[in-house]
Amino acid sequence: MSGDLDHRNVQQDWSVRPGVNMEFARSTFIGTFVGENFERFGVSTSSPAGNNAPFLGRGNEFQGTLTLRPISRLKLDEIYYMTRLHTNSPRTEAIFLNHLVRSRANYQFQRNSRFG
Repeated sequence: MSGDLDHRNVQQDWSVRPGVNMEFARSTFIGTFVGENFERFGVSTSSPAGNNAPFLGRGNEFQGTLTLRPISRLKLDEIYYMTRLHTNSPRTEAIFLNHLVRSRANYQFQRNSRFG
């Protein structure tokens, strides 16, 4: 958990990101975290875009990762990210919502590599 206060002792932002990671046989991993954050936009040194008035923002994020090793030389990662920001007023408005899926494969071609 982290947060900031301005010189008048008014909270400007905070963030919490608890997570869990699990390891299984054959170097298989599952990991996830969920984040919640608060930001005071357009107050003090920051300015909102365009002609928007300052607003309180609230954000959420989620990340899920699955790592598989079907054979010792091959590692496969599947990663999902979700981030969103919305206003924190009586009428909640979405600022953005992003979904991202990422796949990564690593293969070790040589068992023993020697340098030098």
